[in-house]
Amino acid sequence: MWKYLKSREFWLTVAGLFALGIVCFFLTFYLILPWYTKHGETVTVPDIVRLSLEDGKIRLEENDLKFEVRDSAFHPDIPPFTIVSQDPPPLSKVKPGRRIFVKVNRKVAPMTTFPKENVKNVSNYQAKMTLERFKLTVDSIEYVPHDFRNVVVEVKFKGKYLKGGEMLPEGSRLTLVVGKGLGRQRIPIPELVGMSYTTAISVLHEIGLNIGNLRFNPEATDAKGTIYRQNPAYSLVDSLFLGEPVDLFIAGQEPDEALELPVAEEEIIQEE
Repeated sequence: MWKYLKSREFWLTVAGLFALGIVCFFLTFYLILPWYTKHGETVTVPDIVRLSLEDGKIRLEENDLKFEVRDSAFHPDIPPFTIVSQDPPPLSKVKPGRRIFVKVNRKVAPMTTFPKENVKNVSNYQAKMTLERFKLTVDSIEYVPHDFRNVVVEVKFKGKYLKGGEMLPEGSRLTLVVGKGLGRQRIPIPELVGMSYTTAISVLHEIGLNIGNLRFNPEATDAKGTIYRQNPAYSLVDSLFLGEPVDLFIAGQEPDEALELPVAEEEIIQEE
């Protein structure tokens, strides 16, 4: 044994193994690992927020990046399957082949509860704040005769009066039925022709009249979005009872989405 350890053949074997180890070391750390990990190479993460899933995936693949949906959310004003956030964020420097995690907008809204806590007999502002905590939206106000001004009497969804505990899609647009003072008060008919429809609606709310039918006419020659006719017509003599509706005829095409009607944020005021 000792004779072999001292032999030339043994030392040639040791030298060969040592040389092989050095070769393997350089191959591993200077060729194989850099190739596998793409050492020193980076790509810039593109901004794919607000893109569709398909377009976002294509954009990442063009930059040698991978794509994975990690979470979802619901935003009523964004199209379904739109990317709403990404991780890592845009302009980050990452290695090629890195997986980018995205959050997408749901097609169907999750459900929420119409609050059992009191949204009646409070100011419309307080009711609005409560409903927003439940991810519900106040879309419009309907006025009715009541002993107190700006007190919420009922809440409606698509014309139906709501009860506490009912389930609604998040983002549902609700109507507050709000008191506008005592009973049979007469209101002069305002002149709304020539106003924008948002201004006309604000005027009706302010004086205690309700919005009737909104009729859009794309063939009207008046400026788009303005009132070219009202029913009943403006009169210095005639008047309406508090809470009665006024129909508005509007120049231009009807919007694709529901109108965002102005919402008053007044405090409770007892009618004198």
